Amino acid sequence: CVIKKNAEKSAALVQQMQYTTDLEKSNVQLNLLSINLYEFLNQKVHDYELEANKKNIELVLKIEKDVPTNVELDKERITRILDNIISNSLQYTPDNGAINITVTSEKNMIFYKICDSGCGFSAKDLKKAFDKFYRGDEARQTQGGHSGLGLYIVKKLLDQINGSIQIENTESGGACVLFSHGIR
Repeated sequence: CVIKKNAEKSAALVQQMQYTTDLEKSNVQLNLLSINLYEFLNQKVHDYELEANKKNIELVLKIEKDVPTNVELDKERITRILDNIISNSLQYTPDNGAINITVTSEKNMIFYKICDSGCGFSAKDLKKAFDKFYRGDEARQTQGGHSGLGLYIVKKLLDQINGSIQIENTESGGACVLFSHGIR
């Protein structure tokens, strides 16, 4: 059982490192698809409800009225970005906590704000979180640890779609990840 788990972790790490190598190549091909953004985002949140329910975490999606319904975007990249951010929030949010996802729009941009009621980012995390292989002190102490590639991958993906990202802490101490990208 332990050998199998370690083998699975090793395989996942190798896959993540291969994906990172592919991201660093300069010949980026975007795959723009026309999607219903409301349905897409509601499905993404639904995908995480089971995991959230295990820890009794309230997962709330709020899409502002100004967000267009039908947009063209690279669904695969946005999925990967949301998966990395939301899975981090779920890991670091304590039982009975909350994760709030707010989506707004301005001109041809979509803005996401994902905030949790976890321990937030340390001062060092705020400076180094997007560095390749950086793992914050909290990550090193958790069971299984992390590769330190999650936010690095998110940043690379956003660079490819002319997006941006920043991290901060909420007034109550939780972590917030804010990112944006253009739409057509």
